[in-house]
Amino acid sequence: MKSTPFYLIGPAILALAIGQTIAQDETETAKAAPEITASDVAGSWSWTAPGFGGQEIDAELTLKQSGAEISGTYNGRRGETKIEGGKVEGDSISFNYVRSFGDNDFTTTFAGKVQEGEIVGKITSPGRDGDTRETYWHAYKDPEINPSGLWKWSRTSGRDGSQRHSWVKLAYAKGKLTGVYRTTRSQAPIKEATLNGKEIAFKVERGGRTRTSTTSYKGTLDSSAIKGTITSRRGEEDRTADWAAARETPKVDAVGSWTWTSRFGRNGEEVTNTLALKQEGDALTGTLDGRSGESAIADAKLSGDEVTFNVSTENDRGNFTSAYTATIDEDILKGSIATKSGERSFERPFRASRVLPKPEPVGAWKWSTRGWGAAASDTENALTLTMTDGKLGGTYASGDNSSAIEDAKLDKNTLTFKVQRTIRDQERTMNYTGQFRGDVLKGHYSVGENTSGSVTLWEAKKSSE
Repeated sequence: MKSTPFYLIGPAILALAIGQTIAQDETETAKAAPEITASDVAGSWSWTAPGFGGQEIDAELTLKQSGAEISGTYNGRRGETKIEGGKVEGDSISFNYVRSFGDNDFTTTFAGKVQEGEIVGKITSPGRDGDTRETYWHAYKDPEINPSGLWKWSRTSGRDGSQRHSWVKLAYAKGKLTGVYRTTRSQAPIKEATLNGKEIAFKVERGGRTRTSTTSYKGTLDSSAIKGTITSRRGEEDRTADWAAARETPKVDAVGSWTWTSRFGRNGEEVTNTLALKQEGDALTGTLDGRSGESAIADAKLSGDEVTFNVSTENDRGNFTSAYTATIDEDILKGSIATKSGERSFERPFRASRVLPKPEPVGAWKWSTRGWGAAASDTENALTLTMTDGKLGGTYASGDNSSAIEDAKLDKNTLTFKVQRTIRDQERTMNYTGQFRGDVLKGHYSVGENTSGSVTLWEAKKSSE
């Protein structure tokens, strides 16, 4: 038996070792390579998209997901339609939907990137003359429970045993939670608001004449209640109490005139629409004056803060039936119009503003303010407005003190002015804002520099004396 020379054994062993090392490196590299998983996109997504004639359209995407495959519906200007070809690869999402017009099918394709509850991407849709049109979309994932709306809670005053009511008006839009906290006497914007799943938290800063206090609210949200705790600082001590807020439907007034503009046709013809609502006994009636002239509304109903009614019109393009659904938020009526004409149907948004009567500011406006503490008496206040050579002026009286108002301005129905007063031996500037609503002047004021945003509410009535 012949032996292998040593000088041949060395290179063989070295080659084997190198081969094993390379194989091992490849195996470890394969093990270390991160697995690309599909983002979780199941749920509802919403955004505002540019619509025809410059109008904005509320769009909604509802998705179901099975691994990398997605299905669901898209709801936009022309109603709800099923999506096709949906898939998610890593943080990339794509899908399309098809709409038929006559004998032709038109495909719109969505593509985007998913990151922390948002999708940003591009929409490719068919344009005129066979070309394509590109727009962008920025969608936000809807919360599990939408906290938007009015919430109310009560507590018993330790001073006089009376019930003290508080409210917070919340709004969730574009992934952010905002709102306004108020009592019967004051209001302030909420700060550092967060919504994580069903857990909600925010802070309220209220500024006094010499100090600012911060109260923290934390709770668990369901469809009709928030339950948690309130933490407030008194001196050097934090005090925590239970907090239970209930969803409340605000009282609204639908009666009056509401107006908005719409655009039609390729040239963007602008039309002013006026909706006049009346209350006749238990029935809500009215008229809509728009592109097709004045028409009576039908089946009008006010349920909580929601208004619904139908309008039937006829023009040279055919007969149209439009169903209006909208929510009243103080002086804004916002909703959608679902229109049908034969087999065609489409939906568009609208946002109307209440038409307030022309103000008549000259005269005396009176109100009372409740004093602090159980034994405090009310203070009578009077704002007397004058108009000289087109310039607004007047005096403000509180109790036995009277001062000339400064920088008085009237912008449509909004009044602003300042008053210099001595409070606790210090000169203070009181900044007033109010809105004329017939014989009522309603608004708020702040004292000095207002860093917290907290203001005191006031409501005056015109005196007939």
